[in-house]
Parts: sequence; structure tokens; C-alpha cells
Amino acid sequence: MLAQYVALEADIARRWREGETVPAALLTAYRLYAQEFFDTPGRQIGRVASATPANRFTTNAPPPFRR
Repeated sequence: MLAQYVALEADIARRWREGETVPAALLTAYRLYAQEFFDTPGRQIGRVASATPANRFTTNAPPPFRR
């Protein structure tokens, strides 16, 4: 898994350096791989609760995801 993560990171960096478009699918895969390793930025991404309980959308929304 680590080899795939590092290879994907290198591919994304190469594409950015060369001015190529980086497909969203590659960035999504990169984020998912990053979640498997402790203390990576991708691991820190998650759903958070709304800022105010008065938000009219919170009554219909599912509860936030917590780990």
C-alpha cells in the first residue's frame, strides 16, 4: 500500500510540474491512500458539525461522522 501511495504522489507531482491536468480520480485515490497512514494530511480530513445549531439544514442532515 505504501508503494502505491508513494508512486501515486510522484505521478501527481510530475503532472503538476509539467502543467498537465490532474484528474480528480487520482486526487481522490491519493486522499484515500493517505487515510491508511497515520499523521498524513488526508487522515485529518473528515466531516465536522455545523457551526451553529440554528442552521436550518442541520435538522434534516444526518449526524456528523466521528472517529
